[in-house]
Amino acid sequence: MRTAFLIFMLFLSASLAAQVTGSISGRVADAGSDDPLPGANVFVEGTFIGASTDVNGQYVIKGIAPGEYLLKAGYIGYKTESVLVRVEVNRVTVVDLALQQTALLGEQVVVTGSRQPENLAS
Repeated sequence: MRTAFLIFMLFLSASLAAQVTGSISGRVADAGSDDPLPGANVFVEGTFIGASTDVNGQYVIKGIAPGEYLLKAGYIGYKTESVLVRVEVNRVTVVDLALQQTALLGEQVVVTGSRQPENLAS
């Protein structure tokens, strides 16, 4: 009887522990064309929690403690987008993000090269 009680308590505590977090999921796309942005980085600011989008621009971030967070999404060649998100216990908060393209104006890249003279004395 005592063993059955201990096993029951173990399962109960594991079940309760699994229900103290929430998740954020959604899609990251180009603001102009609505094309998905695969490989975009989405993260919860101030934590080490984040995800990269799949080929359809979809992401899922699990195991987030309840509260309000700043969710950020970034992609090369696009402006970083931020949105305030409320995470609730045992719920999935859906956040779709549209990123604006950005141009690197005023920056010039100069590539120079030279050829070393061949050593004819060898």
